Amino acid sequence: MLKTVYFYIIFFLSLSFITAGEQYIHHELEVLVKPNEKFIKVVDHLKIPENMVHTETYFLLHGNLNVSISSSDLKIELVKGEVKSEFFSIEKSKFDLPEDIPYNLYKVSSPNINGKPLELSITYEGKIHHPVTQISKEYARGFSQT
Repeated sequence: MLKTVYFYIIFFLSLSFITAGEQYIHHELEVLVKPNEKFIKVVDHLKIPENMVHTETYFLLHGNLNVSISSSDLKIELVKGEVKSEFFSIEKSKFDLPEDIPYNLYKVSSPNINGKPLELSITYEGKIHHPVTQISKEYARGFSQT
C-alpha cells in the first residue's frame, strides 16, 4: 500500500514539473479555405507560456492578408523596414526569406507582462495565389507521366 502511495506522489510530482515548464506556443486554428476564390481566413487562438512572453513579439504573414487582434490590452502594428533574424531568435546564417513571395512583418506589443501565460486571438484573411511553376527542365527519362 505504501509503495502505491509513493508511486502516485512521484507520478503527480513529475507531471507538475512537465507542465510547469511549457516551452511551446499552443495554436488552436479555425480555418476557412475557398480554393476557387483563392481565399483563406484563419482565427488563431494562441496561448504563450509565461517564459516566452515578451513586451514585443514579431511574426510574418503573407503580404495579401489583413490582420486583426482580439485583445484590447495588446496592440498589433505593421512594421516597416528590414526584417531582422534577431526578431525571431534565429541565427542570421539560417534566416532566409523568399524574394518572390510578399510578406509583412507585424509586432504585437504587450505592455502588461505579469508572469502569466498570454492568451490572445489573431485573425487574418485575404487572397493568396501563387500559380504552380515548373522548377527545372523535364528530361526524356524523367517521371513527368505516371
